[in-house]
Amino acid sequence: MTTRSRPRTSTVPSAGPDAAFGTCRDVDEFEKLNRIGEGTYGTVYRARDKVSGEIVALKRVILHNEKQDGFPITAIREIKLLKRLCQENCVQLKDVVVGRKRSGVFLVFEYCEHDLSALMSNVDCPFSESEVKRVLMELLSAVEYLHSMNIIHRDLKLSNILYDGFGRVKLADFGLARETGFPLPSNMTPKVVTLWYRAPELLLGAESYSPSIDIWACGCIFGELILNRPLMNGSTDLEQLQLIYKVRRSMNSGQLHELYPPDAGPTDRPHLAGHVEFAARGQAPVRLFALPVQPYSQAV
Repeated sequence: MTTRSRPRTSTVPSAGPDAAFGTCRDVDEFEKLNRIGEGTYGTVYRARDKVSGEIVALKRVILHNEKQDGFPITAIREIKLLKRLCQENCVQLKDVVVGRKRSGVFLVFEYCEHDLSALMSNVDCPFSESEVKRVLMELLSAVEYLHSMNIIHRDLKLSNILYDGFGRVKLADFGLARETGFPLPSNMTPKVVTLWYRAPELLLGAESYSPSIDIWACGCIFGELILNRPLMNGSTDLEQLQLIYKVRRSMNSGQLHELYPPDAGPTDRPHLAGHVEFAARGQAPVRLFALPVQPYSQAV
């Protein structure tokens, strides 16, 4: 009598937003090639999957006080959110792998060649109008998707906007992202978003805020891409507020269309650098009259 053997179950979790990470691969199955970044919440390496040969980004989760605090809530939140995401302009979480020590926990992401901050530091001229439009379109597509999922990113900045090998924008670093509902939570920290991209309500200490803080950050990124330098680069909350409130007046859509006719060519339109009145560090002062003061949630 022939007995039928039970099928073997794979110990490698499947990739994708619905993957279950109960059984994790060993980090030794990945070869670290070089370190490509380091932040508050982890160190990132370029690595090669020894099984598939794929080049990936390997982010080590930093455990500051594991015995007292356990696994960091920021990492748990990031993994939980990333498993939900399935959008072409949001970076893909492929796997979670572990080392021999309890502190060796790594997130495996698709590898992206560049980030916008590094690109801008290595180019002599600003992005063209068409390049800026493409970046903003894909960034806002990712932000719109997040907001439709009731997620606020809370850390939009150039270094968190990546380019993959096909030239697509990929939004990354969800360590500060927060799921929200209705009504909005009243106990959120205002100490989110890098200072230069922080909305006025955060600078004023608001503990309840909406997805509009991401829209404000997108506006700051828009200006930075055009100017090839930070739009407002204060060193303290107060200085950042002072730069924001140097806006002389806002304009309605009719006035904006007069100033920036949509049928005019890029060379025929005024440049943003001619309309800012405050000085970025090391730059000559210029005027700002066209920058909107308040973000609005329908901007995407």
